[in-house]
Amino acid sequence: MSSSPEFVEEGRPEGLEGEEDLLTLLPFLVEMAEAEPEEPEERAQDPIRTYLREIGRVPLLTKEEEVELAQKIEAGREAARRLRTEKNLPPEERARLEELVREGQAARERMATANLRLVVSIAKRYMHRGLSFLDLIQEGNIGLMRAIEKFDWRKGFKFSTYATWWIRQAITRAIADQARTIRVPTHTMEAVQELHR
Repeated sequence: MSSSPEFVEEGRPEGLEGEEDLLTLLPFLVEMAEAEPEEPEERAQDPIRTYLREIGRVPLLTKEEEVELAQKIEAGREAARRLRTEKNLPPEERARLEELVREGQAARERMATANLRLVVSIAKRYMHRGLSFLDLIQEGNIGLMRAIEKFDWRKGFKFSTYATWWIRQAITRAIADQARTIRVPTHTMEAVQELHR
């Protein structure tokens, strides 16, 4: 398509300044949307591929970054507690505590997104046990969030070492609770698994 604008490195069309320039892209976008549909099998895999591609772009954390984020999460949790319990705070102190809460939430989100690949790698080990891969990932993400809340950076362990247990626990509990037609209590399933080992 020769009439479409050239694309520069950032992925933005070169020379687009106003609404008229955006309208020149419309035929190009329509052509892309009307491209041949994917095969049904590819379409079924698309959510997984998209998710894996997106989490692959997030850089991993160093141990020092993990400690820094864990400290911010802890400070945010303490600030939120103070905001709930102490009603007569001066406006400056209230603003400072609210900022700590926001920083803690941002740190929690950063810690979670940086460890989504860990969830996927653990979830792969539990495929074909009654839950779909996306369900396994979702349950693992719940375990990851629990690990973020419980992580104690003072003990000196890497977060991934600690989080692995919580992720595996969440996935195995979900399989035990949801995968069978007849629900067997989790402690009974754990005893059966011990016998098989």
